[in-house]
Amino acid sequence: MIFVCLTACLREASFGETIIPYYPPEDILREGYVNKYYLNAEELENNIKSTNVIYEKVQLVDSILQLTQLSSGFNERRLSHYLVKVDGLELKEEWIYYAKDTAKSIIHKSQELFWNNEKAEKQYSRSFDGYYSQEISTSKQYLKDTIWENKTARVYSFSSTENRIYEKADQGEKSFEENGHLIIAEGIGAVSFYTEDSLSKSEKLLVEQMSMKEFELRANHGTHRVAYIDSSSTLDVARKDLLCDDQDNIFDYYNSPTPAGFHDGKGPLKKFVFDKLDQSKIAKESGFLTFRFVINCKGEAGWFTLEQADLDYQKKEFNQKTISHLLDILQSVPSWNHAVINEKDGDAYAYITFKLRDGEIFEILP
Repeated sequence: MIFVCLTACLREASFGETIIPYYPPEDILREGYVNKYYLNAEELENNIKSTNVIYEKVQLVDSILQLTQLSSGFNERRLSHYLVKVDGLELKEEWIYYAKDTAKSIIHKSQELFWNNEKAEKQYSRSFDGYYSQEISTSKQYLKDTIWENKTARVYSFSSTENRIYEKADQGEKSFEENGHLIIAEGIGAVSFYTEDSLSKSEKLLVEQMSMKEFELRANHGTHRVAYIDSSSTLDVARKDLLCDDQDNIFDYYNSPTPAGFHDGKGPLKKFVFDKLDQSKIAKESGFLTFRFVINCKGEAGWFTLEQADLDYQKKEFNQKTISHLLDILQSVPSWNHAVINEKDGDAYAYITFKLRDGEIFEILP
């Protein structure tokens, strides 16, 4: 799937009296596509950082933009229907899936976003049986124009107030306030959503776009896990004795109290990579190189696979010299933090994304 239409084309693509500026062209919207995001979060008080993967299906049906958010385990978390109007998006229906409960939002004010400078206000409430009820007010407003990976982009300010009433008497009532911003980029849509409150901050950052067909092929491989790795098609020679348990019992790296991954986190990983990096082995290319792999209960890594995309989030193939060099660096890590699940050492899926621009690594995710 190739997004080739620029902003002017997007504004001309109409269906009835509606348009979606900055989103992909109408034919791609109607076919549907899936965004893969890294959700980077930080608890400010104790400096605990974590990264999760979430997916969002985006599809235009008549004049309704359907947005389905899924967890890394391919479980639905949220389903939202937006009416696409000439001046913006209006929330019509929304369902949240929490534990075993499904909560439908009761919408009081519905404006999700205006394309112009007008402030969009949304108010809604919902209740999770046996847990709590929520009353939420949000606003979004155009803030400024910017550039995102050489594309025209728009920044919208975001603020939210939530009043939460717990059903258990000892928990009572709590209020939360969040502020942040949303960035939508030309021909791509939502690329970043940042929020911060007094206790934490998080950013949902786009790392890949794929067709519905590609996502279904990736997700429906005989398991219920998007993270699944087929040991018969890995970059390395897959050790049959790598796993400490059955393949069905491989957890995600963040399921562990101390996430499985590089010792001491992102900063030391960057230093390790750049200390070993031979720039002559990195071709002058741009894009995302994501290595997915398994860390076993002993801290050993293997079963490496690769996902490749350009900076427009479309598939590409990197120079093999670049791939081999970065793989060699990851394979040279002497030991990784392993997962601990229910106080038992376990196996975990992990991933490292290198973001390159003109042959320079300028970001390592998560």
